[in-house]
Amino acid sequence: MNQIYFKIVQIKAEPLDIPLEKIRLYPLQEHYLGKCTEFMLLYRYQPTSKLDIEAYKAYLCQHFKKVYNAFSVTAGEPEKVIDK
Repeated sequence: MNQIYFKIVQIKAEPLDIPLEKIRLYPLQEHYLGKCTEFMLLYRYQPTSKLDIEAYKAYLCQHFKKVYNAFSVTAGEPEKVIDK
C-alpha cells in the first residue's frame, strides 16, 4: 500500500473594514484581504504494475486543486510537503 501526502493551500477573500474617512485619505483602486488556510491530505492506494506514479500524482494535484478550489497543491513525502 503506497501513500502520498498532499498539502493544500486555499485563499479566500475576507471583508476589509476600513472607515470611509481613511479610504478617502489613502485612495486605492481596489483592496482586499486574503485568508490563507492550509491542510494536508493522506491518500493511500494500491498501484498496479502499469501505473505511472508521477503522472498519477500530477493528475491528483489537478483534481484536488479543482475540488478544493485551492491556490496550490503540493504532493510528496511528509517532510518535503511540510517544508514547502
